[in-house]
Amino acid sequence: QLGTMIEKWKKILELDEWDISTDSISNEQVYYPEDLDIKEFIGISIDHKQKYGLINHTRPLTDFDVVHELLHVKYPIWSEDQVNDYTHLTLFNNIQ
Repeated sequence: QLGTMIEKWKKILELDEWDISTDSISNEQVYYPEDLDIKEFIGISIDHKQKYGLINHTRPLTDFDVVHELLHVKYPIWSEDQVNDYTHLTLFNNIQ
């Protein structure tokens, strides 16, 4: 199911040549600031040369999460605000 979701969004975002994996990690593996209300983590490590990405996550991934992390792959110089805005636009324009 998760693999299907990733493949769907890779195709839409024209990232078919990329190999994207996921790894569920525990909250104990992440440092959170004391004042952070929601303790969860989702992030991607990217190897542009090998066209490989690894999404680490402490909770189940949603379409929003996958699109967001794939946009970091496609547009590595974008700010977090730009990625967030385009994630919303991408999801809105590809509702099926």
